[in-house]
Amino acid sequence: MILSSIVAMSKNGVIGKDNHLPWRLPAESAYFRGTVKGHPVITGRRNWDSMGRPMPGCLNIVVTTQPDFKVPAPHIVVHSVEEALELPEVKEADEVFILGGQTIYEQTMDKIDLLYLTIVDAEVEGDTFFKYNPDEWRKIWSEKHEADEENKYAFELMKFERKK
Repeated sequence: MILSSIVAMSKNGVIGKDNHLPWRLPAESAYFRGTVKGHPVITGRRNWDSMGRPMPGCLNIVVTTQPDFKVPAPHIVVHSVEEALELPEVKEADEVFILGGQTIYEQTMDKIDLLYLTIVDAEVEGDTFFKYNPDEWRKIWSEKHEADEENKYAFELMKFERKK
C-alpha cells in the first residue's frame, strides 16, 4: 500500500482559515477529486465537517477523539491514525490518501510515500498550516495553471516521492 498526502497550500503555508479553504480554485478541486477517486481517504473530524459530505467515490475514514461520532455507512470512524492504517480496507488498497487537516498531516508526515502538493500563488491569512521538509522529497511531476476567470490565483500541481 502506498500512503500519500494530498494538500493545497498558499506560498506562506496556509491550508485553511475558520475550517474552510481560503480560496476557490475549481480546476484544483477537480484535480483533487480525480486524484483521490476510487481510493480510501483518511481525514480528521474537523476536515470531514468542513467537506460537508463524504468524498465521492471513496471510502472515507474519519479520525476523531469523540467516542460517539458517527458517519454514514459504508464510511468508518476510528480514534487514531494508527487504527486507520490497520484497517483491512487500508492495508489491502493500492494507494490511500491523507486529506488533512493540519493535525492528521503532522501525525502522518513521517509515514507517507508520496506527496501531492499544490502551491497556490498567494499569501493569505489562515489558522491552519502545512509544513514539510523539501530536502526529504524529490519532485517527479508538476503542472502550472495560470489564474483565469474561474480560478482567482495561479497554482502549481506537484507530485513528490520521498527520497530514499
